[in-house]
Amino acid sequence: MCVVAFANTAYKVFRVDSLRSAFIASLILSFVQLFVLEPDIGDLWIEVPIALFNACILFCTATGMNDLVAIRQPTRRGFTPTADSSSRWFHRWLR
Repeated sequence: MCVVAFANTAYKVFRVDSLRSAFIASLILSFVQLFVLEPDIGDLWIEVPIALFNACILFCTATGMNDLVAIRQPTRRGFTPTADSSSRWFHRWLR
C-alpha cells in the first residue's frame, strides 16, 4: 500500500509517471529492509539479488492492486469517469 500511495501522490503533485515512481519506491523499500532491518548481513552477494527480486514482487503486487481498484471504482449519479480522469486518486498505470 505504501508503494501505491507514494506513486499516486507523486503523480498528483508532480505529474511523475506512476510506473517509474512505484518501481523506485519498491527498490527503496526493499533495500531499506535489507540494510536497516538486517544490519548484520554476512553474504551480501546473495542478499542483493533477493532484495531486487523482492522489489519486483512488491512492484507487481502494487501495480495489480492499483489497476484492480482503478477499474472497479463505482460510478456517481450515473456519471462514469473516463480512465484518464485527473480527479480520481486511483488511475490506471498500464494504459
